[in-house]
Amino acid sequence: MARLQAFQPFVIGTPPLGIAISSSDIDIACYAPDLDHFIASVTAKFGNLSGFKTKAISAQGKPAVCAVFQSHGWQIELFCQSVPTSQQWGVKHFLIERRLLETEPRLKSVVKKLKQDGMKTEPAFAFALGLEGDPYKALLALEIKTDAEISDLVSFKADAIKA
Repeated sequence: MARLQAFQPFVIGTPPLGIAISSSDIDIACYAPDLDHFIASVTAKFGNLSGFKTKAISAQGKPAVCAVFQSHGWQIELFCQSVPTSQQWGVKHFLIERRLLETEPRLKSVVKKLKQDGMKTEPAFAFALGLEGDPYKALLALEIKTDAEISDLVSFKADAIKA
């Protein structure tokens, strides 16, 4: 993380939520106004690590870069956009998912089971909560909900969640 400080790194994904499965990786959201500079920097810092590669992609209609490599027994995926990390969908999803798990800890086992069955994280949360439509957008819609509204949503589904 110290090597990424210039890019506002934010660890997201399943390991910090306690819902990692055997195929999980460690995701780190980053911000850089100049994506070429980000690529040059991470290549200089991590390019010698096993499996290192970078790829230009698009996320939410904006250019992004992914850098992937192996370190400390984990696959690490750096995701960078010229959008501050606090505004990136991955960070927002992570914060919403953490809030949901704090409100209803029994969700953890349900989401983890759905992930083991092949679902991605956001669709697993949406399915467990009965959210309709695009799971990524449905989770983002929870961002503006009050704690009471989140609690009501999760409590409504709690009877269906097996501890």
